Amino acid sequence: MMACLATAFNVEYVDIEEAIAEVAAVVGERPQLVTTRPGQPWVGLTSAYAVHIAHDDRTRARIREEAERLAWAARNGIPVPAVVEARPSWLLTTRAVNDGVQSGRAYVEGAIAAARAIAGAAEPPPSLRAPLAAHGGGRWAGAVRLSRIVRSPLPPGEFRAVRAAAAGLRRDTLAHGDYVLHNILFDAARESVTVIDWEFLTRAPAHQDLLMLWPRLEEAGDRALVLAEVERTTRDRAAAGVLHHWLAVRFLADLVTKAPPKEWDRPRIEAAVARMNEAKTTRARWET
Repeated sequence: MMACLATAFNVEYVDIEEAIAEVAAVVGERPQLVTTRPGQPWVGLTSAYAVHIAHDDRTRARIREEAERLAWAARNGIPVPAVVEARPSWLLTTRAVNDGVQSGRAYVEGAIAAARAIAGAAEPPPSLRAPLAAHGGGRWAGAVRLSRIVRSPLPPGEFRAVRAAAAGLRRDTLAHGDYVLHNILFDAARESVTVIDWEFLTRAPAHQDLLMLWPRLEEAGDRALVLAEVERTTRDRAAAGVLHHWLAVRFLADLVTKAPPKEWDRPRIEAAVARMNEAKTTRARWET
C-alpha cells in the first residue's frame, strides 16, 4: 500500500498504488507524485504525461469535470493539455511544456489569444462553476481580514466601494476564472501557451480573465498589451474600468489578508499598490 502523510500531500492516508499501476500500464512509465493543494486530486507526472488521481467522491467528480472541460476547450480551439484517457478514479493528459516564462510579448499575446478563445467559444461548456462568494469563514475570519486590511496600504473605503460597483456588473462572458500566471504555461520553442486547471470555469463580466492576469504581470509593457486588447475590444469602457479597478484591489487584498502583517511580502505588496493606483487612473480615463 502507498500511503503519505497530510504534511506531504493533500490527504492523510490513501492507497493509490492501483491507480498508479493502471497509469503505468497505459504510458509505460510510473508517474512521480507532486504536492497539490489540500482537497485537490493527487497529481503524478511522467516525462510526457500528467495524471490526476481521485481520493474521495468529491475529487472523482472534480476529475470527471476537468476531463469534460478539457475536451470541450480543445474542440473550441483553446490551447489545453490533451485528454489521453479518463477513468472514474484518474485522468491522464499530455503534460504541457512549461519553460517558466511569465513575461514578454510572445507570452502575453498567447495569453490574450487564449482568453479571446475562451470568451468566444462557439460551443457551450459542459458545466460551469457558480459565482463564488467574496469570502467565507464566518464572522471571525471576516474580522481578521478586515483588521489586516485596516493595517495595510489598502483603504477600506476604497475596497468596499469598488467591490460594490463590481458586484453590479453583468456576468455574461465565459471566463476561465483563475487566469493567473501559474495556469498559463509557456512553450518557448513554439512561442505558445497552454491553459491548465479548469476548476473555476464560469460566467463573469467581460474581460475578467485578462484583467485578472494584468496586476500579476511585472513588466509595464506586458500590462500595456493587455490593456490595449481590452480597450480595443470592450463594448463598455466604464464597466471595464470598474472591473479593472476591482481586480487590482482584490489582488492587493488577497496579499494582505492571507497572512499577518509580520509575514507580509512588503516589496510585492508595494508593487500591488502601484498596480491598484494604475488601475484607478485607467478607470478614470475610461469613464470620461
